[in-house]
Amino acid sequence: MLTQKNYMKLEFPARSVNEGFARAAAAAFAAQLDPTLEELGDKVDAAEKAEVESKLNELKETLKGSDTAAIKAATEALTQVFYKLSEKMYQQANPQGQPGANPGCDPNCQGDCGNGGDNGQQYYDADYTVVDDDKK
Repeated sequence: MLTQKNYMKLEFPARSVNEGFARAAAAAFAAQLDPTLEELGDKVDAAEKAEVESKLNELKETLKGSDTAAIKAATEALTQVFYKLSEKMYQQANPQGQPGANPGCDPNCQGDCGNGGDNGQQYYDADYTVVDDDKK
């Protein structure tokens, strides 16, 4: 007859895939937002910044729990508040709301148009042929 001397049972609480994804997305957003708020400094209204920080702290507190719906709701609330702040920052940076609002800039310019976009370097348009060294 076989007797059992040692017996151990381990149980781990499982999290659903949705909860895991919601947690990962919320944590990543919160981690990116912390330094972004620091960089904004006094460029934004203190009340708006405080509102974003408040929603960020709410999200961090919600992440301590396991309610997936609450995590998603807190993430969405923070997203909406931050989008409002971002929109105002964009409008301050580009008050005319047009790409290429810099004087003398090409309206189709996507990069730094203030200095012609060439960073002081000359570029040449040239034709070329690729030579395969193995076929010589």
